[in-house]
Amino acid sequence: MHVRRIRADDVRSYREMRLRALTLAPDAYGTTLQAALDREYDDWEGMVLRAATAVDFALFVLDRGGGVLAGSGAAFVGQAPEAEVIQMWLDEDLRGQGWAERLIDAAEGHLAAEGYEVCALWVAEANARARRFYERCGYALTGEAETNGRGIREMRMRKRLAADGERPSG
Repeated sequence: MHVRRIRADDVRSYREMRLRALTLAPDAYGTTLQAALDREYDDWEGMVLRAATAVDFALFVLDRGGGVLAGSGAAFVGQAPEAEVIQMWLDEDLRGQGWAERLIDAAEGHLAAEGYEVCALWVAEANARARRFYERCGYALTGEAETNGRGIREMRMRKRLAADGERPSG
């Protein structure tokens, strides 16, 4: 297994993993399973191609081999000066083994290489496990919170990125 940037030919594997994530953790995402199921295949292709080639949206995946993707973490550049980590997911059987850290490191490394110094993310207030993970990765709650369009309360977290893409020490 290894972490890599998604490739244009990963459309089917990515779609399968994303649908699995939306099924198993529906409150972790802004979209719904039904919305993803209704999406045309051409839309999946366009999103994956963009995630494979764009600077402002880079999706990193955990490749189990054999065409199976088991996790994701994306670097997204919205409004400057902050960038965000989005679409964090990892299959349950791989949690607690360091793979989530490798995914977030890949996304953060991409953002640092593009010159971003601060990275933020949103986490569901009820997801204490995810919040603890992000805290171990150096994120801190900002005090900002909002209820997303699906009625899920989310909290914003932020961290300063090291210039070389590595986690800042202490």
